[in-house]
Amino acid sequence: MAGFDAGAAWATYLGKVGELSPESAGLLNPPADETAIAELEELAGHRLPESVKAGWRLHDGQECDEGPGVLLGLWWLPVAEVARQWTTWAQVRAGEDADGMRSLDLDQRSYPRLAIRRKYTLPGWIPLIAWPYESDYVGLDFDPGPEGRPGQVINFGQDQERKFVAAADFDGLLGWLAAEAAQDRLELDDDTVIHEDGNLIAALKQASGATFR
Repeated sequence: MAGFDAGAAWATYLGKVGELSPESAGLLNPPADETAIAELEELAGHRLPESVKAGWRLHDGQECDEGPGVLLGLWWLPVAEVARQWTTWAQVRAGEDADGMRSLDLDQRSYPRLAIRRKYTLPGWIPLIAWPYESDYVGLDFDPGPEGRPGQVINFGQDQERKFVAAADFDGLLGWLAAEAAQDRLELDDDTVIHEDGNLIAALKQASGATFR
């Protein structure tokens, strides 16, 4: 997104989180190591958007062993955890035979219909944000369907059969988070900062207008 100030957008969103929940802000890690970011890009085989890296240069995600998720109830994954999760899913794919993968693919749905490949897992899906204690994510899709675009933001994971395009790219997702924070559409629910429409996945689904048949 030309002219998009990712650092300012992160500051706007995280500033609102700190205002509503100092406990959540206290879970943020120090800045990530540039070498670790480069190694993750090499592992996954994709150059990550500058808006993703701008966030990690402020904070290497958050502590992910307990506590509320700072991204509307979901955990913001540190660089090393993104690498670990991506590798775990590579092992899942390697451990399933072709019939097993076809069976897992059968229940997958996409909104818009041809934007996301109807697959259970793909190496081009990079997890950046995770449902606490679960293997469900919001992240980048570098292997989209015929009507999708590389780098679009989608939901995926163990229990995310109904996948939808949350944003055309990560700039769009980050810009939406900052705008919703600036418009005071965030609220506190049992020490967790969420959107007035629910957690991150619920709010993004509402915003996208996703429906499934």
